[in-house]
Amino acid sequence: MDDGNTASNAESDTTNPDTQIETANTCDGTNLGDITKVEIRAYAACGENITADRQDLRLTPKFDGSNGDAHEQGDTAFNPAWLGYFDITSDTNAPVTWDWDDVVALDMTCYSYGVRKTAALIARIDIRVTHRDKV
Repeated sequence: MDDGNTASNAESDTTNPDTQIETANTCDGTNLGDITKVEIRAYAACGENITADRQDLRLTPKFDGSNGDAHEQGDTAFNPAWLGYFDITSDTNAPVTWDWDDVVALDMTCYSYGVRKTAALIARIDIRVTHRDKV
């Protein structure tokens, strides 16, 4: 479902709903300062151009193996696009005080569902970290 390349739109199968757990990200854990906010978003599209039958997408962060809140992105469009950011800083089971090791360990469950047989195509998931610079 997710291959990290926005040019490919990744791949999907005809499983509906379709679930994939992402267990690796590219954060190197360098301490850049105190973390104040953590957000996620996806670059995605639905698999067919059928306006009336869009696919929906749910991103659920996993913190040290425990699920955070489910963040719903409804009506995934046929044409690939960046979806809006979801703030996961204070999700259920999120770290009380985030550190860079928590960002490195962040996993994600991607779940697409809808009335069609084709699941959403998720090319990439971004994590945006807001922090105060080290002094």
